[in-house]
Amino acid sequence: MKGLRANSLIGISIAIFVLIAVSGLLIIYFTGNIEEDANAINSAGVIRGTIQRIAKLELNGTRSDEMILATDRLISEFLSHRIYFVEEGDKFQSAMGELNTSWEYFKDCVYSYRSSNTYENKLELIAISEKMWELCNETVKIAQYISEKKISYYKILLIFIVFILFILGIIIISLKIYVRDKLEYLTIHDVLTGVYNRLYFNEYLKNTMKDADRAGTSLCLVILDIDHFKKVNDSFGHHRGDCVLKEIAELTSKCIRQNDALARIGGEEFAIILTNTTSEGAMKVAEKVRQGIYDHSFTEVGKITISLGVALYKNGQSAEIFFKNADEALYRAKNNGRNRVEINL
Repeated sequence: MKGLRANSLIGISIAIFVLIAVSGLLIIYFTGNIEEDANAINSAGVIRGTIQRIAKLELNGTRSDEMILATDRLISEFLSHRIYFVEEGDKFQSAMGELNTSWEYFKDCVYSYRSSNTYENKLELIAISEKMWELCNETVKIAQYISEKKISYYKILLIFIVFILFILGIIIISLKIYVRDKLEYLTIHDVLTGVYNRLYFNEYLKNTMKDADRAGTSLCLVILDIDHFKKVNDSFGHHRGDCVLKEIAELTSKCIRQNDALARIGGEEFAIILTNTTSEGAMKVAEKVRQGIYDHSFTEVGKITISLGVALYKNGQSAEIFFKNADEALYRAKNNGRNRVEINL
């Protein structure tokens, strides 16, 4: 279940990284486009003012050839602007095309007025200059509308990225907690059976002995070993042997209390630390474990027996002596025919 949760978190993290990458690209795209929009708006404003100045100069009898050439370049650059945004983008392109056509007509009107400054040519020049003013205004409005829309989407993207980063932060914290818990679990647990490992057993045994010394309570140690386990591996393979070890750990766990500790201390050896338990109580627990495993039928293997050794802790005793006493009782059980419990008092 925890592995599934970790895989889900990793999958979600990858999806979020992809979303952030896509959002980042969109932000870069919108940033460039908004800058392009601003340049287009600025250019349209400059064109609008320049055309009005050209019209006034020409109407006052002053030639504006340099200004016309400069406006030609300005409109040429203006036409290179590309403002994309579905229908509005098409409207902008259409307005720019109409502006360019009107500019060509405006120049024709200028040259016509120069050659013949009749009242009709004057009216025509004024009319086309006013039309271009309106076209520039329309182009600016379209560009501003498009830019405002992009800015609103830009803001939404920023909010989205902040939200995604917040979620990603939570996921990273969750993964760190998961990894920390996993490492802590692996530090003190046997990978195969899930019970405590030898390293934790040694530490826990010393701590419970200190507690027993301080409180004056009884403490017992049970060591169990699977009888003829080598035959299981030789006959059925190590995979089936591993299954037997896991089942024995599970069966033993069901026979002890929550505050008791079960550890795998060797290949087929397990140890049980029984706190606040007398030698008689420890013998009962050991017998319960032995009988439970004896009554169980292991997949493919069938019947399996175990031998158990029990030792009672004495105040001030070293951990090595305490363990040795239980180990000697185990060997006595082995030598006395196996599938039995012996105690070393």
